Amino acid sequence: MARTDTLPDMWHLGIEETPRWRPVTEVSVDLHDAVTTTDGPYVVGADGLLLTRDEQWHPVFDDGPAAQNRTLTHAAATADDSRVWVAGAKGAFGFYDVENTEKHDYSKPNGHTGGVDALVVAGTAGDERILYATGTTVHAGYVDDQCPTWEDAVDLPGSNAVTAMAAAPDGTAYATTTGGDVFHTTTTDDWTQVGVPSTTSTLTTVHATADYVWTANTGGLVFRYDPEKDNWTTVDVGDTAVRGFAGTGKSLIAAADDGFVYARNGPANWKTHPTPVDASLRAAAVTDPAVAVGRKGTILERQPEE
Repeated sequence: MARTDTLPDMWHLGIEETPRWRPVTEVSVDLHDAVTTTDGPYVVGADGLLLTRDEQWHPVFDDGPAAQNRTLTHAAATADDSRVWVAGAKGAFGFYDVENTEKHDYSKPNGHTGGVDALVVAGTAGDERILYATGTTVHAGYVDDQCPTWEDAVDLPGSNAVTAMAAAPDGTAYATTTGGDVFHTTTTDDWTQVGVPSTTSTLTTVHATADYVWTANTGGLVFRYDPEKDNWTTVDVGDTAVRGFAGTGKSLIAAADDGFVYARNGPANWKTHPTPVDASLRAAAVTDPAVAVGRKGTILERQPEE
């Protein structure tokens, strides 16, 4: 349950009395990530599953990029939301072209045959840059039309493994670590540390918008970074680990453990949305409707306000 007894009124979270999130039971495998596209939400999961939704949820493919049923743990969409890059176990890697409905396999990028800890894409389809992380190492590549070309890998400062990555609209990339570090880079700059100054605990996710960068830890704390002012603000949203952000401004939502969904409704105000599930939610996407996904095939859809 979200902690509200020790927060000042201006930071009061609030709890919705009427659940707005409806469970949809379509699959039985764990779901790990979700993105927004021009064709609605796309979700990746175990056994190489890529799901999408029109009138109903249905698989785009269920065997991974290389048809080897490798679990997909990460998804990232291009800036124009027309291409979904996916990555996962044992070198699984590739993309799905939403508009042309085509799958492209680029597994074992740069010879990598293990899992991927984080994935992010910046730029539009056919001209995107890709970053993926393995441990403390970040691998960068650029795409000419369809095929990625990989550059030399870079080790981030320190010994903490990367946990998540995100890209702001201006192309600045951010990475979080198991030691509470946040790093950023551009196409011309090296990775440099920008915080978080108030924590050394594992940061579970990161999300970048035009105005702010958001990250969170395993204890229910959300950290908001203002790049223009180089300032961090901490908000306590609950007791459970936040696993994924989606959206911008007042449409920002966060998927968390134990079936919790948090929604931002002001500069420092977050509301707890009850759901009828207790599974760990791993990711969310702000589409129509907004969705949150997680363990045991959990898919939640947000219902419109009456």
